[in-house]
Amino acid sequence: MIVSNLDAVDEAVANGQTVFIVPSKEGHDRMCWDAADPKQVTEAIKQFDEYMKKGYMAFMVDADGQKSEVVTEVMWRQKSVRQCEELLFERPKECRVVAPVRGG
Repeated sequence: MIVSNLDAVDEAVANGQTVFIVPSKEGHDRMCWDAADPKQVTEAIKQFDEYMKKGYMAFMVDADGQKSEVVTEVMWRQKSVRQCEELLFERPKECRVVAPVRGG
């Protein structure tokens, strides 16, 4: 379920759901799902895999709302990781090559 209201996100987390946070044109999309519901777990695994295929990186979010540990596809298969409260998906920053300026 995609939610935009932050109060709904807080309520979902309070009810034991996990939230995926994904950057979008509007800011961030948040998808809440229940780790105790096998159907929602299956859908969340599919979503996770889709983001990985698109080149996103996943991070656990700590109590201060900051990125902490990177979540790999192998880690994601562990139930304890799937039950963390929030996962943030980000595209890796593009590498920039800085070339020296040559005078003329």
